[in-house]
Amino acid sequence: MNKTFFAIFLTLVLSGCVETIVVGTVATGAYVASDSNVTIIDKDKDSKIKLIVEKSFKIEEEPKEYKYINVKVYNGRVMLTGYVKDEKYKKIAVNKSNAILGDGSTIDEILVVKNGSISSVNDSMISAQISLKLRFAKDINTSHYRYNVVDGVVYILGESNDPSEIARTTKILSEVRGVEKVITYIKLV
Repeated sequence: MNKTFFAIFLTLVLSGCVETIVVGTVATGAYVASDSNVTIIDKDKDSKIKLIVEKSFKIEEEPKEYKYINVKVYNGRVMLTGYVKDEKYKKIAVNKSNAILGDGSTIDEILVVKNGSISSVNDSMISAQISLKLRFAKDINTSHYRYNVVDGVVYILGESNDPSEIARTTKILSEVRGVEKVITYIKLV
């Protein structure tokens, strides 16, 4: 019981009313999903795709150039976020992912940061706040989403059969202190 109160207190303390820009793309189409639930088989497939993509970066000539790329996979869709120092590493990462998927559908949100790096401390705080807020949000099935925070921007991947759940999720993300923008890749199925 005390853990619940502490989590709620922490969520309230860490939340902010910072104005954010919400950019969203909700795609509809002929995509078949069973009852909008991810099965164990789907999760296993996603885990394997993620592992293969990540391993493909490690066999490159300069594997350290890919260490700030984050791979999120949901229902066979791959989203790459993070940053690299040079455009060529971004192209290689996207090409490798597309080759693994076989269809060129990798979502590319890799930033090219030529000088310096991006502070991950603030992003980690934002991610912790998001995790808490989503965990206690009513009527949001968090198993439908994968997200990553890079330089104050939240990238979210997933699927839902409920447009209002997508709107609630995006609103929660945009209200977290430190979030500058939310970019959604949530399919309406």
